[in-house]
Amino acid sequence: FASRLFIEKQIVTKEISSFFHNANVLYCSTAGEIGSDNISENSIVMTAIKFEKTEMKTACVNIDCFDNAKEAAFA
Repeated sequence: FASRLFIEKQIVTKEISSFFHNANVLYCSTAGEIGSDNISENSIVMTAIKFEKTEMKTACVNIDCFDNAKEAAFA
């Protein structure tokens, strides 16, 4: 999760992708990142997960082309 600014301007996102050469890297925008006792803005929260036997696929759709998020998820 990251501030929309980081994603739109590709600040740090290219560097993150370079660390995980063969990985599916997903980015989500957020209005703020919630920590244990504070809320941060203009920051990035990152989690890396490695699956030994699970195959994963990523896809991208334009949400504006669908009536609702459920339709987009099944596209």
